[in-house]
Amino acid sequence: MTIEIAKQFYHKACLHCHSCEKLLKENEYNFHDLSSDGRRQFYCILHYCKSRLKQVKSTLATATEQGQ
Repeated sequence: MTIEIAKQFYHKACLHCHSCEKLLKENEYNFHDLSSDGRRQFYCILHYCKSRLKQVKSTLATATEQGQ
């Protein structure tokens, strides 16, 4: 069986969290835009939130440094 995500098809058995390798179920995943190698990185909800938090902290730190 396949699932369509952002106009691309993936085997359900191939969707794993990029961080913990957990098999992801339909509607229990998130992904970032394409990585540098052109592939999407899928995440379980926990690791998606953690990765987004890191991005926000990094962006705030950069903005703070530039504002000083």
